[in-house]
Amino acid sequence: MASGYLAELPEDGTLSVFVREPTIAFRPPPDAQAWRAALRATDRFVEDIRDG
Repeated sequence: MASGYLAELPEDGTLSVFVREPTIAFRPPPDAQAWRAALRATDRFVEDIRDG
């Protein structure tokens, strides 16, 4: 999903997405701290898109 498109979408706009099964198996890192850091980074990325 392009962040530019999301930034221009009105607050009450409609977004349609298609979800498919991943082609590469997801494996969380063995280090729990690294995993939590990656989740925090993802949360910040989503917040940045949402806040513009």
